[in-house]
Amino acid sequence: MDINYAYYTSAKGYRIVNGTATQFLKADGSVDNRAYVNKTGDSMTGTLNMGTAVAGVVKKDLSTITAASGFARDILQLTGSNGVIDAMGWFGSVEADGSVKMNYGYVGATSYSATKALVWTSDQRVGIGLSGTSLPLDGYRLHVSGNSYTSGNIGVAGTINSTAGELLVQRMGVNRIRTGSAATIISADGSSGNIYLRPQGDTSNAGQVIVNANNTTQFVDAHNLLLGTQTTAGSSVFHTNLTNTTHGYGVWLGQNLQFNGTDFIQPRGTLNSWGFSVNNHKYFSFNYGKATGANGDIPSLSEVVKINNTGRITTLNDGSSEDWNSGFPTNYANSKASVIYSGDLLATPAGTYSAFVSTASTNKPFQNVGGLISVGITSSSMSFKLLGARDNSDNLWFQSGDGTGAFRQVATRDWVSSQLSNYHTKSEALSLFVGKTGAESISGTKTFINSPIIPNASSNGHAVNFGQMDAFLTATLSGFVPLGLLGVQNGVATLGTDGKVPSSQLPSSAGIKVNEEFSTITGSGFYLSDDYMGGEVGLYDKEFNVLVAGRENGLHKFGATYGGSGGVIVDPVTGHMAYGGVAPTDSHNHYFNGTIRIPYGIYSESSNNDDVYGGSGNLYRLAHEVIMEDEFIRFRPDDVEFHGSSNIYGSKNRVVKITLLEGGDIIMQSMPEYQEITIMNISGNQAKFRVNNTNVNFTIPPKSSARYYMNRNGRIIQESLNVGNCISS
Repeated sequence: MDINYAYYTSAKGYRIVNGTATQFLKADGSVDNRAYVNKTGDSMTGTLNMGTAVAGVVKKDLSTITAASGFARDILQLTGSNGVIDAMGWFGSVEADGSVKMNYGYVGATSYSATKALVWTSDQRVGIGLSGTSLPLDGYRLHVSGNSYTSGNIGVAGTINSTAGELLVQRMGVNRIRTGSAATIISADGSSGNIYLRPQGDTSNAGQVIVNANNTTQFVDAHNLLLGTQTTAGSSVFHTNLTNTTHGYGVWLGQNLQFNGTDFIQPRGTLNSWGFSVNNHKYFSFNYGKATGANGDIPSLSEVVKINNTGRITTLNDGSSEDWNSGFPTNYANSKASVIYSGDLLATPAGTYSAFVSTASTNKPFQNVGGLISVGITSSSMSFKLLGARDNSDNLWFQSGDGTGAFRQVATRDWVSSQLSNYHTKSEALSLFVGKTGAESISGTKTFINSPIIPNASSNGHAVNFGQMDAFLTATLSGFVPLGLLGVQNGVATLGTDGKVPSSQLPSSAGIKVNEEFSTITGSGFYLSDDYMGGEVGLYDKEFNVLVAGRENGLHKFGATYGGSGGVIVDPVTGHMAYGGVAPTDSHNHYFNGTIRIPYGIYSESSNNDDVYGGSGNLYRLAHEVIMEDEFIRFRPDDVEFHGSSNIYGSKNRVVKITLLEGGDIIMQSMPEYQEITIMNISGNQAKFRVNNTNVNFTIPPKSSARYYMNRNGRIIQESLNVGNCISS
């Protein structure tokens, strides 16, 4: 029946044929078979969905609680045959004004006043395992009652503090670090356990300190801190803690010297012992003991140097610093003239010293400041002194005897200068003048005012006098002009006042002249130089000061200035050549000073496309990761892909890139020093990385990458592991 309009009936309702009491009749006439939760006192058999994340919430009305009273309310309670557990609840109170105050919330307790798995307060403090009504301690965000176990890393930004009793750090129930009011202890397992102090991180042993019990490295015994290998002559630091003056209260630093609780011993009796001590009986002292001959014997120590608390130095054989000071006058034991003397110059103390004389000093023979040098013996008051003034007048005085007489003037600056200017030293005379006897070499051009008398030459290379030459030419070369000179008998010309052959006696075609311009027509400035400037022979361009082709200091030079600048220089002994004004070297056939431009490159008969030139000029062959590719030198790591589950591989390249397509194992046959291997596991399976003959066994998760490195000590290090960062296209 369809009812289009509102209809009033006094009947008790409508009934659906075959309907049940648990069904509902909807407004559209259909029947709803779902079960609904009653507002009070009902149970659910399925899951209750809270709605969306924004709107879904469970509220508990506390408005019915009596004011000024406390309350405990369960939000989620678990019940069963074993009792009741409050999975979640609150404990609080209602103030007199009706406002609700929460003291704490909790999870996992049989009641609000029993031990709780988790409790939190309104100021965000959290407690774990607290009993009764205990709350987390003030000042701590987390308060744990009882033992805690964490399988991962623990990061602490604040302070780890034990408020009661000792602070213990354990492994497998054995103390590793224990600190309390009496002592702090760092311990290791068993008699052979090691303790490593590593200042550069856990994986680096650089700079580490080792404490162990096998007496081979650094360790502590009852009396000594031993440094080095103690089976030979080791170093040690120890405290004797004895009252006697032989050992004394104090600290010792020993070499082949240790303390056994009663006396000193030598670990190695074949070596001498040395000890430095700082203590109440010995002050600072340096001690020496001869080798006893047997390991562990007691050496006889001698105190070779001691420094007391007043700064006095005492040595075994050479006296003390007081003795040394007594050998010098007070305040004048300074050889650098840093002492200032301002007293009476006629009463300067004896001894050996130097001093600066100030303007305040009296009985000076000058007005300005000066300097004083004294040489003598202090104890006998015998010395002599030199006194100088820093001015432009008389400046040198002398005093001798007992140091009380007047200073006598020795010389003035002008007198000394005038006297010395008239004399040469022996060394100066030998280098400036020619001796009457003996063979000597004379350099440079010498001009004789008068014709020198030269005896007849007796051997080849000697000078020939005019008469000897004239007789020779007359007898052997009559009518011939060998020197190209015109108008003179036998070709021998009379030199002009300038020491040269007159141009009127030279033919137009020019003759041979040395050390002057030889071309009389063009005025080119070219010389045939023979020791013209000192040591060279060859063709010389005077206008540009260039040896066009010549020999200087045993080297052949072409287009180079005199002295070595520019041009080409050849060593006739080795055949080596230099360009740009530098001398040839013994190690290079060609030596260039400056930039070299080669438009079409350098070719070597022994090279191939994998060779490069080094800075030394040698060829170096590229291999492995550095190659010649596309006419460029490139860095190319070894890059491989593996499909199988077990992959055995070896490479000498410094850098290796491995891509795993199906996971599995990577087994390296070997891993050279400094090699770096990156493994990219782009598969969905776990991978393993191992190296033969080592215990290395690293795991690489799916879609992850890892990088490994071999250091110089053969240690294989996992530098990085990036989980989930590997994808492929």
